[in-house]
Amino acid sequence: MTGVGGRGPRGGVAGEPFGADFRVWVPVDVRFSDFDDQGHVNNAVYLTYFEQGRMGYFDAVRRAALAAALGTGAADAGDAPESGRTIRVAPAATNGRLELPLVVSDAHIAYRQPIAAMVPISVGVRTTRLGRASLVLEYAVRASREGTLYATGGTTIVCVDLATGRPRGLPPWTLDAVRRVEAGQAKDGRA
Repeated sequence: MTGVGGRGPRGGVAGEPFGADFRVWVPVDVRFSDFDDQGHVNNAVYLTYFEQGRMGYFDAVRRAALAAALGTGAADAGDAPESGRTIRVAPAATNGRLELPLVVSDAHIAYRQPIAAMVPISVGVRTTRLGRASLVLEYAVRASREGTLYATGGTTIVCVDLATGRPRGLPPWTLDAVRRVEAGQAKDGRA
């Protein structure tokens, strides 16, 4: 199955360096508490870095959905003029937040080089597969967009019905917004 933007289901095109083609980059501070007794960032902390990147990515998706619903290129509802159009989103949504019940069903990490100092890092995030009820995100943890590559990885994210805990289809606005972010048609505020 081909992923979003022509990439394969496990990520990058053969020979593509990690860091190329990530539309969203989220700055992350390495904290003293991230280090273990061996003097480098503990392996489990990378999942937290992925989570921080994922939150930035879904913020970009939310902004793309609002801009599309309002019929503007605005990054947020506050930036857009009144359009009179109804935005159909999840019941728990507010003007500032489009709610989407998502859970991580799978995660994997490939460690490339240890982080041995409290340096700023960036987490690149992209969708490599967009399904009916799930999406696969790929991550690159780097010193900067072009700097040292510390780790790569991925997660499978599933949309769930909060009442039953069972998978449910991703709303059409989500599918459209993810495609807009991946095509570079949305402002993410962090790239």
